[in-house]
Amino acid sequence: MDLADRYLNTKCTKYNLRCNQVGEAEANIALFTRDGETRGVQALYDMQCMWFECEIGDAYIRMKRPGLALKNFKAVERHFEDMIEDQFDFHSYCLRKETMRSYVNLLLMEDEIRSSKYFTRAAKAAIRLHIDMHDNPQQKDGSSEQAAALATLSLAERKKAQSKLRKYQAKKA
Repeated sequence: MDLADRYLNTKCTKYNLRCNQVGEAEANIALFTRDGETRGVQALYDMQCMWFECEIGDAYIRMKRPGLALKNFKAVERHFEDMIEDQFDFHSYCLRKETMRSYVNLLLMEDEIRSSKYFTRAAKAAIRLHIDMHDNPQQKDGSSEQAAALATLSLAERKKAQSKLRKYQAKKA
């Protein structure tokens, strides 16, 4: 792989994330940040690299790590909140400098700012994740699959399995 080819390495990073290889993807994309390995992902957040945050959020969903996925989707939302906040300064600037064409373009852009493909992608994924978490709540130890398996057993088998589980946890502790 050519380390100087940004397009190829960006594609490689995207496909690493789609294969749930988060560590390799972060290492690949960190090659193109100024700080390199030390602050690679943080630098991407500072540069508002939303495609990376959407892709890594999707990877975390596939890896069953909803907290990290929501963190990345929330970062995309924060980028748009920052953009909207930055536009307040531009209002006074346009009126002071009398650049009405730019001001009208700003007003038109404000109407469509949340229709960006990255915002809609992150919002839809976060909503799906929240709905899934509501529909399938996990137990304290995160064993929703175990609870589903226990529900299919008869009462005697369930008690026996729970007894074995308690013994295993006591032995483990």
